[in-house]
Amino acid sequence: MKIMEKFGEQETTEDEGLEILLDASALCLKAQRPEFWEDGHHTEVFEDAVDMPTIYHILDVCGGVKLNDPNLLAMAQEALGRS
Repeated sequence: MKIMEKFGEQETTEDEGLEILLDASALCLKAQRPEFWEDGHHTEVFEDAVDMPTIYHILDVCGGVKLNDPNLLAMAQEALGRS
């Protein structure tokens, strides 16, 4: 999950964060769907084929990263001092 480590390396914008999530989830499916991964990044075909719940599910199943868990989201907001 080297791609996901980019979240911790630097401050990312919302668009950069989305690109990281798209790349990570497309890479997870590279063996089954090679048309989703090209030149080290996700393809437009992949981007058009998925929505956020699907991206979350791919990352949960393939990488054990559960991004849409309400408990984890609440903890992250609390850690950032947001309500």
